[in-house]
Amino acid sequence: MLTKLLKKDITATGRFFVPMIIIYAVACVVGKILMELVLSMLHTGSNMYDIILLVATVFATFFIIYIVACYILIRVFIVYDFYKTMVSDQAYLTHMLPVSANLLVLSKVLAAVVWQALTGFVVAASIAMFFAGHYDTAITGFYEFINSMEAIGMSFDFYCLNVFINLVLSAFTTPLMFFAAIAIGHLFGKHRILGAIGSYVGIYVIIEVISILFLIVIGFRITKPEQTSLLVNGSFVFSTILSLIMIGVFYWVTQYIFSRKLNLE
Repeated sequence: MLTKLLKKDITATGRFFVPMIIIYAVACVVGKILMELVLSMLHTGSNMYDIILLVATVFATFFIIYIVACYILIRVFIVYDFYKTMVSDQAYLTHMLPVSANLLVLSKVLAAVVWQALTGFVVAASIAMFFAGHYDTAITGFYEFINSMEAIGMSFDFYCLNVFINLVLSAFTTPLMFFAAIAIGHLFGKHRILGAIGSYVGIYVIIEVISILFLIVIGFRITKPEQTSLLVNGSFVFSTILSLIMIGVFYWVTQYIFSRKLNLE
């Protein structure tokens, strides 16, 4: 049943994400063409260089704005779909399905993870495309980055592993934090939206306070510049543990409220 629910959720949310991803992919191709034109004209001294550079600069500005917009829209689409199908008028149809609230929430979470992963893959592919033909410069910068990390006693392998782990966990914690806030807001009766917003702000503040307290505590242990790795490595470990706790708590709160406290009147 979970497979059917997941397929339904991915299909339903696809009408938001697919056009956004297609536009991004097309924009990347256009950006790559403009970048190569600018670089080629820079070396050949073409008379069209200033015009192409201006066009490329304007395009790059809008492209960056679109990337930021995509980052925001991903979360907006995920939240909108969850609210519409789990709390609003359409929620009656959702909760009439012969499945548990646990499966409904799990399907929403996995669908959100799928779209975030797909978007991340497209972004990674676009970065590789922009560097195509210029890997010498990229490799030089890459080695400089590794050397700077080793200079402060950090392991590059450990860094990459932790970045990957935290990216994966973030794909779960981000939507679950919104879902938990919406579920809690659902308990506020006629003021569900305000309740959800207030719940999200409250959760966010609590997490930020915990994170700041951790940085303060570990900061007192750093007395020498070469101990900077302690802060970075400790932050990674702390972030991983905190994310796992958040995933468990947010998921439990969300499915519990929709299982035991559901009220669509």
